[in-house]
Amino acid sequence: MTKDEISTMIKIEQLRLFRDAMETTYRDVSELFDNCNVWSFIDDMYEFMHIQGDEVSFNEIGEYLKRQGISVA
Repeated sequence: MTKDEISTMIKIEQLRLFRDAMETTYRDVSELFDNCNVWSFIDDMYEFMHIQGDEVSFNEIGEYLKRQGISVA
């Protein structure tokens, strides 16, 4: 798989995990990720995220959002 394909897989899985955690829709999470530049954050953190599990990546994104004043509980 290419880096772009793996990055896309990470993004899809994180979208799903945050939708479940926030008990909302894919659209709402996607808009949040757009507004907070989470998609770019995932790209920037690719080297870290592609070797970590989904839960570790989820926690990293959660911390990133928390620094922006957004709670994901």
